[in-house]
Amino acid sequence: LQASAVVQTGPIVTRILEEIQKRDIDHIVMGTHGHGALMEVLLGSVSKGLVQNSALPITLLPRY
Repeated sequence: LQASAVVQTGPIVTRILEEIQKRDIDHIVMGTHGHGALMEVLLGSVSKGLVQNSALPITLLPRY
């Protein structure tokens, strides 16, 4: 297992998808905050954006 960190600015989902294309990534694993439906509608959801826009398998890990 190899992990790395990247610091970017701009639209989060777009930047993550761009990094995925630059690297040899075959699976996304990310944590969720679980803000709930109302917060998702108001603020958007990175995990939802990735699920909708990435062809890779995604594992979402709950906060607790």
